[in-house]
Amino acid sequence: MRAPVTTFRDHITVVLHNPQRQINIAATVRAMMNMGISHLRLVTPREYEPELIEHVAHRSADVVERIEVFASLPAALHDITWAIGTTARHRDTPLPPQELRSVAPSVVAKAFEGQRIALVFGPEDNGLQQAELDHCQQFVTIATNPDYASLNLAQAVLLVCYELNMTQPPERVDQRRIVYPPATVG
Repeated sequence: MRAPVTTFRDHITVVLHNPQRQINIAATVRAMMNMGISHLRLVTPREYEPELIEHVAHRSADVVERIEVFASLPAALHDITWAIGTTARHRDTPLPPQELRSVAPSVVAKAFEGQRIALVFGPEDNGLQQAELDHCQQFVTIATNPDYASLNLAQAVLLVCYELNMTQPPERVDQRRIVYPPATVG
């Protein structure tokens, strides 16, 4: 008998900081499922009714059951080794935002090493503020029209997860996790 195959996706967690609308949480779940990501954390959601997610993200019960809700961003990142904040704005920070496509390979490599990666997204109206970005080790932007750079929350999640999927190395099996049954005769 084989243990489940471990992929880099098992080490990726999407964190929505202060999401404002239930529909965006549901659409995020659907986007995550499309890309094979199943860990979602919500920080102080304004609206959150898990039973309504199924209306937008069909057959999502297994993901919805694992959604975790936190009272603060530091609490949501308590076991994360590398947090990546998303922003449409260029900010005056020691580490400037990087283009998502250029950092995706290193993010996937960290996840394959077993590091717990958080993809942190801000509220729909203003995105992540500097105080939230201060909890992240890296900042990324998504290439968009500079005259209209703001994306819908679920669209941003979908694009980030898509870029990670596009840069992944071939799926690998962690040999230490394979469980072989005892040999039998006859």
